[in-house]
Amino acid sequence: MASGCSAARTAQPVAPPGLAARVESAPTPLEEYRQTLAALKQQQRETQALAEELDRARDEIASLYNRLAAEQALRREAQAQLEAAKSGKLQADAQTMATLKAELERTRAELAAARAELKDRREELMKLILEQQEWNKFVLSRIKPQPQQ
Repeated sequence: MASGCSAARTAQPVAPPGLAARVESAPTPLEEYRQTLAALKQQQRETQALAEELDRARDEIASLYNRLAAEQALRREAQAQLEAAKSGKLQADAQTMATLKAELERTRAELAAARAELKDRREELMKLILEQQEWNKFVLSRIKPQPQQ
């Protein structure tokens, strides 16, 4: 009887089939931390690239606003000349009037196009910012505290 008890005490437990393979293939906390850290660094590079693109877009928008202001000044001047011509203060021939009207219409079309471009660019940038924020939330939710060594 004593030999049966000692045999039971020295017997090794048997793991269910496939459990050992699953345990060996599971990432360790350190590996998981490294993977998460690598993903975060990649995200940081992408965020930096988006920030640079945003800066370029802001510069482009500022340039468009400056162009828009210059075109509005030109339009006001053309409108003033047109008004002066209507009141008889300026002696202009039909060609000058046609030129002023055409320039005014061209300026209006350019202003409308610039406004549409600014609106589209702003919407695109807002969409990129929202996507970036969602990705940052996801990455931060995956980060675990650094394991104690």
